[in-house]
Amino acid sequence: AAATAGATAAAAAAPDWRCRATRAARSAEAPAPPAVEWVIEPKRELNYAELHNHRPLFDRFELRNPVAGSAPRVHLVVELHGGPEPARYESELALREPRLNLQKRIQVPLTATLLRQAGEAMLSTLFVQLRVEGHTVLTDTHPLRLLPVDQWRDNASSGKWLPSFVLPRDPAVERVVSAAQRYVRVIRDDPSAGFEGYQSAVPEREDTLDNVDLQVEAIWATLLHEWQLGYINPPPSYSAQLDSQRLRTPSMIHATRVGTCIDLALLFAACLELVDIYPVIFLLDGHALPGYWRHSAYQTAFRAAGGPQAEPGTDDERLSADTARVQRAPWWTIDHDAVCKLIRAGQLAPLETVRLTEHCGFREARQAGVEALREKADFDSILDIATARAHQVTPLPIVGDRS
Repeated sequence: AAATAGATAAAAAAPDWRCRATRAARSAEAPAPPAVEWVIEPKRELNYAELHNHRPLFDRFELRNPVAGSAPRVHLVVELHGGPEPARYESELALREPRLNLQKRIQVPLTATLLRQAGEAMLSTLFVQLRVEGHTVLTDTHPLRLLPVDQWRDNASSGKWLPSFVLPRDPAVERVVSAAQRYVRVIRDDPSAGFEGYQSAVPEREDTLDNVDLQVEAIWATLLHEWQLGYINPPPSYSAQLDSQRLRTPSMIHATRVGTCIDLALLFAACLELVDIYPVIFLLDGHALPGYWRHSAYQTAFRAAGGPQAEPGTDDERLSADTARVQRAPWWTIDHDAVCKLIRAGQLAPLETVRLTEHCGFREARQAGVEALREKADFDSILDIATARAHQVTPLPIVGDRS
């Protein structure tokens, strides 16, 4: 009985010791962290093409230090959940400024397979953790929607990334150019002819520029006679916004032998880029078609004459439609008169690639392209692929199987 009573007494005393230990630990805690404030506004939807082109994950991400002369150490973790391979950003810094904008600095790697192969929109999360002088002051998880990798948003802030959907290294494009070798020999009546781009062309010498046209015609003939293409409406995007469209890769077009106007424009532009003839994409009201510079010197002169243009800043989503339209990227031009002048001068050649689905010849397609661009009210813009590449707007890594 005495032993039982002793054990009971010891057990009753134990909580008192634990309470005292807890209070002692609390009294030994480090002082409260310095006052740091933050404004964090994550995006609700993420488009892979925008991430690929270094656009921010957040509409706003700002840290504020209200204490002048202090420099608290801040540790930041941002993680985008995209399957078993999380895309993570981590940084440690001294917050010396009153305000620090991290919106552009926060970039995550895009090596996760799921991010590059998402066929449909997915619900995911964006994790943010903020520690100040060793103290966790913020841990939050934000829901977001990951859009399919092949979805393009045709609006003032995202439309400029269309050149990333021109995929010259898609295996189907390589097969087109390989098959076109025999067409270029026949069309140029030269058994040794091949795709040489602008190497033998001289500006203002029409006979040499004709050789560029004949190379383009060989690609047209290959697609016309060997692919037997048909027209189809775009796949559903399931987006509340009317500015989104799912785009087919060249391999997808080859597998199904169908495409929309913009699918066919991107396919032809990719073929031109692979043989080093500079392509463009014309965007009209509800329509798209490709074109090409008949000499690289014409593209260089046009780019130089345009001068530096302001690229939209990180706040371009909040700009009015008119303002955002003026602030085009350097490779995105809205000057219809200038474009038509280049076409009349024989420097820029449009092609109506929908005519591939109607079994039309190359010259008819060129004339149809000119006709499509006559109405200024229908014209939206022209995207110059070579200029976009010079600004690191590179193709998306979504090419098909090379087997």
